[in-house]
Amino acid sequence: MTHGKKLVTSRVKLDPESRQQYLHRYIHRCENDKTEKVKSAEVVKDFRANRLSSANLRLELASDPAGIGFGFGGVEPGTLHAHGQLHEKHSVYYSIGLAGHYLLHVRLRHAAAAVPGSPFALQVLPAPAHASATRLPVSSVSGNVGLEEKVIAGQVIAGSAGSAGSAGSVGSAVEKAIGARVTLRTADKMGNYCIAGGADVRLVCEAKGPVTKVRDNKDGTYLLEWLSMASGTFKSRVTIGGDDVIGSPITFTLISSEPDLSKSVLEGAGLTACIAGIETEISIRFLDQYGNTALPGAKFAFGLAFTKNDKEGTNAARKSTNAELANIEPRPHKGQWEPGDTGVYRILQGERLPFPNSPFQLAVSSGEASATVSQVDGWTKLIKDEKVKYGKGTQADANTLVAGDTLTIRPEIYDQLRNLTVVQEGQLVIRHDLPNGTHALLKYNQQVRGGTTLYDIKHDTAFSGQHEIHVMLGTTPIKGSPVTFAVLPDKPDPEKCKLLQPEDAILLVDRPYASVLRTYDKYGNACVVGGHKFGTRLQLMKQSVHDQTALVPQNHSIEVDDRQDGTYHISVTLAFSCNVKLFVNMDKNLPGAAGELPPVNLNFVKSESDVESNPGSHHDGVNPLDTRPNTAEQGHPLGAFHPSKQGHAEDADEPNPKGTTRSHPEKVISARGSKDTSKSGGESTRRSSSAPSPKVSAQGSKGSS
Repeated sequence: MTHGKKLVTSRVKLDPESRQQYLHRYIHRCENDKTEKVKSAEVVKDFRANRLSSANLRLELASDPAGIGFGFGGVEPGTLHAHGQLHEKHSVYYSIGLAGHYLLHVRLRHAAAAVPGSPFALQVLPAPAHASATRLPVSSVSGNVGLEEKVIAGQVIAGSAGSAGSAGSVGSAVEKAIGARVTLRTADKMGNYCIAGGADVRLVCEAKGPVTKVRDNKDGTYLLEWLSMASGTFKSRVTIGGDDVIGSPITFTLISSEPDLSKSVLEGAGLTACIAGIETEISIRFLDQYGNTALPGAKFAFGLAFTKNDKEGTNAARKSTNAELANIEPRPHKGQWEPGDTGVYRILQGERLPFPNSPFQLAVSSGEASATVSQVDGWTKLIKDEKVKYGKGTQADANTLVAGDTLTIRPEIYDQLRNLTVVQEGQLVIRHDLPNGTHALLKYNQQVRGGTTLYDIKHDTAFSGQHEIHVMLGTTPIKGSPVTFAVLPDKPDPEKCKLLQPEDAILLVDRPYASVLRTYDKYGNACVVGGHKFGTRLQLMKQSVHDQTALVPQNHSIEVDDRQDGTYHISVTLAFSCNVKLFVNMDKNLPGAAGELPPVNLNFVKSESDVESNPGSHHDGVNPLDTRPNTAEQGHPLGAFHPSKQGHAEDADEPNPKGTTRSHPEKVISARGSKDTSKSGGESTRRSSSAPSPKVSAQGSKGSS
């Protein structure tokens, strides 16, 4: 029985299987003891083998269902070795792995009867401390430098708030615990905690300087101490009987918390230059009386005073600084400060004990560009010295943009504290969202004027519609972004304008049919307003030299309808069957008929049955259902030269050797919408050449050839 738990019964006979288990456990334990004695006598010790042996013993203890590791070695001489003789004394051999208090039952096996006095009170004590079963509680410890505990008096220990001249407490510091300490609890090879001292516990430190101490507490525990005047991190072995305990070597760190301000060093980039809005660091290296790096306590206060240089010069700034320091109150500081405005300052340390080289000359530059503070204020039109492009006074109107105009955008880039700053390469992104849904990146110009960096974005407009220009720092838009503006189309350009065929496939006489004129500027933008002046004319295509048909005011008419949206409906009415070409001249001032659009073929018939019965007869030399250019002998609608019929009436126009076109009056009858040179019918033709009205009739002059 142990700890009130009954392990065996006093009346039941022990079975052979349990007896064999106890016997084998005892034999194994004796063999382990012999092995350990042999290894302990060797000069070179195998620490791994010792730990393995101890592990085997602990496994025996864990394998016992009772948890005590009981082993029975038998009786000597017993019945077997007595040889029939009577022995007054018999020795019983047993082993117990778990220390504690037990009741030992001794019985005769065959009779299952207890011997007199059984059970016996038994106390099992732990064996001597063993390194393979002793474990360090921690892997590292720390403490303060020093060789003995003492009271430090008469030194500034941690500057605290106070009146001028007494900032920083002066007096006695509390007693400081020096060195690094840890308590080691030893155990025997079976894992039982030792309850008595006397073990050979030692500390081995390879570094020179640290002093080690081991104090035996006489209860199986030992206080381990490391002392040194030098701060740093060291390693030390912990041994029992020359063997390392579990967790050895241990790391110990010694630090200093009592700085000597007279030996401290103040340095860092924050003493000479910094960026507005960005915390800058000032490095203070504290040293103690031994020259070790010292860490000040939480009560340490650090103060800074700033004075901006002005016209009075350095001496005035220094006097002003001293005056400020006389009334400054120390405040806790982490060694960081944040400047607000750009400029040059002087820094003074506020402990009343100035550091060497104090005050320091400090230059504060602008900080990193901030998208939340930077801004852009719309756009400005760049006025060019040229003719008006589109409409009266449009170019002079600073609030109206026409395709081809140039606008400027000038973003103002600030840091977080609204100081003008410079962006990093690739940080300023200008994205242009065009009306067609595409995007483009714009470039900007960077100029420095009077020490200030300016940014200028110039953009030549080309697409009409609603535009957006996003000014971003990285991916974040600045204030005022996006900049929106609308671009109007430029004036119509002859090379871009289009004259379309009438929608009807068959054109009947005495009915008006409209050809649509769509106007575009030189950038391909569709014009959205009307009012453009252009001329129109009809050209009759002769079918033969005997064809005497002519265009007169009584047999045709041309009407122009301005839709006021950039499109014009040109209605043509013919009173007889014929094939004509409709010409539109967008700009009569251009040389060589450069303002004239490609003509449209119009083939008028009397009825649809005429086309179905004989699509190529009489004046219907071109199939009205086919609007493609005709290359037949009846005459090319575009006036192409036919080499086999040169000089015949079928050819509407004849090219001359210089490549131009020479008209034959006897073969082509024209009814021009522009001013005619004939005397009769001139009024109607002049009206057609002026600005189109919703309904204007342009009649060919009577008797024109």
